[in-house]
Amino acid sequence: MTPSEASGKYKWFSNNVTGGWFNNGIICVGKQSGVVAGQKFTYSFKLGQAKNFVNLGSGVSVLGSTPIDENGNVLTSASTPSPTDSSASAQSDGANSDNTQLTACTDQTSLAYISPNVPTQGGSYTIRLTVKNKNGTVAWTNDSLVLNAKTGIESGSNFFTNPPNIYFTSDTYSYLSPSSGVIGYTSSGNPRNACLLIYDIAVKAGRTDRPIYAADLITSAQQGSFGANIRSIIGNGAIPTAIKCSPWVATYLW
Repeated sequence: MTPSEASGKYKWFSNNVTGGWFNNGIICVGKQSGVVAGQKFTYSFKLGQAKNFVNLGSGVSVLGSTPIDENGNVLTSASTPSPTDSSASAQSDGANSDNTQLTACTDQTSLAYISPNVPTQGGSYTIRLTVKNKNGTVAWTNDSLVLNAKTGIESGSNFFTNPPNIYFTSDTYSYLSPSSGVIGYTSSGNPRNACLLIYDIAVKAGRTDRPIYAADLITSAQQGSFGANIRSIIGNGAIPTAIKCSPWVATYLW
């Protein structure tokens, strides 16, 4: 993987930078054979390299023109959230905060599939939407990649494709200050992968709507704000490691 390819390795359906699925749990679908409004659907997710999907719950598809609030709750004529059919084992990301009225889809001719729950853990998700006919057979199914970029992730294999197997020296971990917001050790006391620390600094540095490529990170690590942040948090010796980690880090940004 060359630096210029890193950001484009995965085609994210949405991420927590530009909003999308992690804000409202909605996937909008254009015309598909055998798919109409009013069909029952189920949502499930797989986090990182997990083998099994976890149920998020079920619902009934609605027209893209359906009014919703900012959290994806369908609004009734009284502008209050309507109840949702949920059998999910995951937790919702919160209750309705206000009654700002939007439409479920930008393209109001689409069908909207609104998840009753949205997972909150950081990482890369495969979100599976399964639409069913009245007899329970599958009418349509689709997998989408969704990114929730968060700091402090302990295990690369559980959340992302394994990061490069790179660790700092023990002196470097002891240099980290709790006030930096970058955690050097796992909950069990083991050093976190160095690329996860570099990832945390990239996430903390700010969010942008444009893609960030490994070449951008490498340049900024060498002579820009990214490098200044790394030096202040981890130390000068972390820059070569940051350059090595940049292709992997950029893959899981936006």
